[in-house]
Amino acid sequence: MKLTEALKSVSFIRELMNQENAAEANRRITEDFFAVFSSAGQNGFDTFYAGQYREGCIQALQSYEGKNPHWHYEDLEAKMRSDDELLVTSKVIFSLNRTPFMHALCMEIYRREQDEWKLARQYMEKYKEDKDSPFQEIHDDYWQEWGRSMASGDSSKLENLMADGYYVTFFMRNEEKPVHFDRNEAIVGMRKSIAEAQQAEKRMENRVIRLKDDDHAAVFYEQILERNGNELARLFTIENWKRHDGKWRITREVQEHVG
Repeated sequence: MKLTEALKSVSFIRELMNQENAAEANRRITEDFFAVFSSAGQNGFDTFYAGQYREGCIQALQSYEGKNPHWHYEDLEAKMRSDDELLVTSKVIFSLNRTPFMHALCMEIYRREQDEWKLARQYMEKYKEDKDSPFQEIHDDYWQEWGRSMASGDSSKLENLMADGYYVTFFMRNEEKPVHFDRNEAIVGMRKSIAEAQQAEKRMENRVIRLKDDDHAAVFYEQILERNGNELARLFTIENWKRHDGKWRITREVQEHVG
């Protein structure tokens, strides 16, 4: 029941921009709001805090005046992290005059403040629709390598799949700002987590793969760490992959703790 009621509020908030009601949409953003919008390329991203995002909403609707802007959300997963916090992942299609203009994978955090749900965090990874690619096999191999690494304690093959400029962003519970780790820091953390996860298993659910172009891919999935049938951790993950000289590597990822 709590999830259903929260999702009704989310639908209402999202519809505000389709109604071109920037004032009310901006009111439904928390003061500690933070967003990351990513596109193709290793450094193709922009960050926004509450004030910048609100100004961007106003400017966007002004520039789209008369063009019938519409944001369509197809939810992939929704989880209550607490009674007052909701995580939602979605596929988003933005259209102008009913013509698709942008596709993205989206991860959002909504928080209830004084009995009113508001958007607290947003991460969008753009992709190109309807591109066929054997990339799924690449990602299958990557996930199987995670299993081998956790069994052996050797993460060297996983480390080789991380691009030189790789970084990871963690959105932690009750933290206003995300935590960033570069490649070297992430490797240290990965080795430590694998060492501590002996006799544990890592599984993936609800994976979605989208190609931005022939050489860039975005992947969403829910990862669960278990030991002896007990859930230790659950995270929503979005990865960005790039093919260079015929080899696919991860350039960045975002992780949000669900529980």
